[in-house]
Amino acid sequence: MKIKTLLLLLFILVSSAGFAQQKITVKGTVTDDDGGSLIGATIVEKSGKNAVITNIDGKFVMEGVT
Repeated sequence: MKIKTLLLLLFILVSSAGFAQQKITVKGTVTDDDGGSLIGATIVEKSGKNAVITNIDGKFVMEGVT
């Protein structure tokens, strides 16, 4: 009985850890104080794992953000 309970708890912990690791896509536009687009601005994920640079319109897409 203890083994079944332990296995059930282990399964629940492993399952919930998988849900916490979902990755998302972040899109946006970087502008200056006057609303003009900022070309070549660097956007870095807080963890430092991902970084992208804005395009000519100040837009960026960062995929795989946790």
